Amino acid sequence: MEWSDSNNQTSIDDVNEQESLLTALAAERLALGDKVAAAKYGSTTPIDDEAREERLLADVVARSREIGLDPLLTWRFFRAQIEANKVLQRRLHALWSDHPELRPRCRPNLDSEVRPQLDMITQRMLLRLKALECARTAAHRADGTLYESLRGLHEEALRIALGRIRGRADTNMTSDGSETDRHDW
Repeated sequence: MEWSDSNNQTSIDDVNEQESLLTALAAERLALGDKVAAAKYGSTTPIDDEAREERLLADVVARSREIGLDPLLTWRFFRAQIEANKVLQRRLHALWSDHPELRPRCRPNLDSEVRPQLDMITQRMLLRLKALECARTAAHRADGTLYESLRGLHEEALRIALGRIRGRADTNMTSDGSETDRHDW
């Protein structure tokens, strides 16, 4: 089967659309970070909760395997989401400490209000990551050479788009679940 230019363009358009939708979900998840920060501000709930983070990462890795998504890609992506959210929380807490007039007027319930919203976004992100992976595979089949050149371009654009929210995106998961620094993602 030969691919026409229209099939190639459709595949590239699908990749662009999936990347845009995933970026929008990352922004939506970060917007909930304000509520997470408000729920934790002035409470005993810490910003850093390694045990909870590891449970979340283990869960998304397991779910990624169920839908045929690369577990390492999933782990990296969600590690970046967690780190970005912690950066946001720390900055908001510092801002609220320096400017009490800006403190939130109410504290949302983290368990019953905020985390269910985060869980829904997480599910949507997993499905969007899978859709992006499928779109990239289709684009690659359409024209491997063109795809490879556009892949780098789009990945760089996505890095720029998400750069301020990524935190420690240069972390890699090893086969035993530990982290190592990596600079090629």
